[in-house]
Amino acid sequence: NQTDKVMEILEEKGDKIALAKMNDQTSKKMAAVRKQIREVNANEGLSGSDKREEIDRLKELIGMYAEQAESVRKSMK
Repeated sequence: NQTDKVMEILEEKGDKIALAKMNDQTSKKMAAVRKQIREVNANEGLSGSDKREEIDRLKELIGMYAEQAESVRKSMK
């Protein structure tokens, strides 16, 4: 039965599937932040120090996303 086969696969690989989805979402969030960094760099209305401050904040956000993803990955081992 096809449904039984699907359920068996989900039981065996459910964690890996969930982890892959989470990694994809994290990757998209990080890409959006990198886009914001490019926009800050391109903003001629900001001073160099303001750009640096905003870019540092955005890089911290990327780091937080990475830490969260790694924490979840480790907990699924």
